[in-house]
Amino acid sequence: MERNDFEVDLKKIIRENTYVSINDEDFKDNTDLIVDLGFDSLSIVKLIADIEKYFKIEFEINELVSEVIASYGNLKKCVSNKINKEV
Repeated sequence: MERNDFEVDLKKIIRENTYVSINDEDFKDNTDLIVDLGFDSLSIVKLIADIEKYFKIEFEINELVSEVIASYGNLKKCVSNKINKEV
């Protein structure tokens, strides 16, 4: 999977899981999923489940902390690392 495809797909999954209308320009590495995009604990769980299902990856329990998944940049990096390990 190419990097651009991965990011397009990740952004699409995030958009599908939030009620906030967001454009590509809104996706910055420091964009906070909770503060900026309105995610709560339940929507974060659904987002993680959707990401795992779509990309056929599995998050480890130690990755499900706010430092890893709360910002778009950290989430993108974590998913990217998992996808590259699967290849």
